[in-house]
Amino acid sequence: MRKKIYFSLILCGLVVLLFNINKIFKNRDYVVIDSLYKENLHNFTEYKGEGVKIGILDTGIDYNHGDLNVKGGVSVDGNKDDYIDENGHGTNVAGVIGGLNRNKNIYGIAPKSELYSIKALDKNGDGSNKEIIEGVKWAIYHNIDILNMSISSNLYSKDVYNILKEADKAGIFVVAPAGNSGYSSKSNISYPAKFHTVMSVGSVNKQLQRSFFSNVGKELDIMAPGEDVLTTGINNDYTKESGTSIAAPYISGTAAVLLSIDPSLTNKDIETILKSSASKLGKEYEYGKGLVNLNRAIKLTLLRTQNRELYNFFINKQYVLKKDLYIK
Repeated sequence: MRKKIYFSLILCGLVVLLFNINKIFKNRDYVVIDSLYKENLHNFTEYKGEGVKIGILDTGIDYNHGDLNVKGGVSVDGNKDDYIDENGHGTNVAGVIGGLNRNKNIYGIAPKSELYSIKALDKNGDGSNKEIIEGVKWAIYHNIDILNMSISSNLYSKDVYNILKEADKAGIFVVAPAGNSGYSSKSNISYPAKFHTVMSVGSVNKQLQRSFFSNVGKELDIMAPGEDVLTTGINNDYTKESGTSIAAPYISGTAAVLLSIDPSLTNKDIETILKSSASKLGKEYEYGKGLVNLNRAIKLTLLRTQNRELYNFFINKQYVLKKDLYIK
């Protein structure tokens, strides 16, 4: 039995409700996107994350779920070889990224991306530094493009920091939740989101206000929906979940869409596009650069492929949001 647990889930089950698709969603639309989120997160293009490999380092994924297409995976949690999800958390995360809209209008941000289950947390949602490191090593070795790590720790680990530096050097775009401790006068962003090689994600509610549980700090990068999110659950089920761990996969999915448009994007390119195209909401200490805006990010990426000089002008002059010259 492990005596010390270094990482655990950012519990998305702050609110878990029975799924009622007819009452909650009247349109066939992206998972959890209602009228308040459509402008920012509805993808009106043909780009859906094709060919992009996304590792979900979590409790595993229910690869038997009818609305998920899991390409492969590994279990490094020290208990079982099978990477099936016995907790539900990893499957919740997977639905936001890759929901296929086969049964219950669950349509992820990047439904054509390739999902890989990296099971580093056990059925209770606990894992050690060793298992986290092994999971990241697997992602590096298997050429994963994007790594979603919806996990949290208050403790700094040099070993975890170093392996994530290696992942960054290998070209893996790493995303993690800011944490669910709420507002603090001092920065309380959790690890690994606090590392500079990781994009940290906070949560907003349907009124586009920071969720009461969402952590704050100078390391906060961006915000995404994180309350009452409709997504996939284990045993072929569907649930509504809340937490910054549910906000994080919106960013992973959006990054996958951008990479499917332009595979030459570096981690820095993706970060720059996401931040430059985000919708401003409030103080950066609480909101980072603002709410992720998928369509602005897509248009900015397309501009980069068509006219690099104009793209650089927008980025350098920060005209993407100040002037409606191209990005709406």
